[in-house]
Amino acid sequence: MDHDPAFTEGWNARATAYYMAGEIGPSLSDIAHVLQANPRHFGAITGLALILEESGKPEQALEAYRAAAAIHPHLATVNDAIARLEKSLEGQEL
Repeated sequence: MDHDPAFTEGWNARATAYYMAGEIGPSLSDIAHVLQANPRHFGAITGLALILEESGKPEQALEAYRAAAAIHPHLATVNDAIARLEKSLEGQEL
């Protein structure tokens, strides 16, 4: 990223590395950089959705997953996450 700050894949890869290391703040910062440069980067949107879901923000996560699906509608992991969150958010009868 030092050599080519416009290369969004570098930022996205570092966001993933930060996430894997448990460094959520820096990961979110890099995701924001990617999405500012390329708002349709479905990988970054999916990463954001995952972090939101793990942070206990299912409604926001669902919104992000739906945004990723609008760009890449055949991504199974995203479609599975949407189905899972929709089911959990609709509530269950007692």
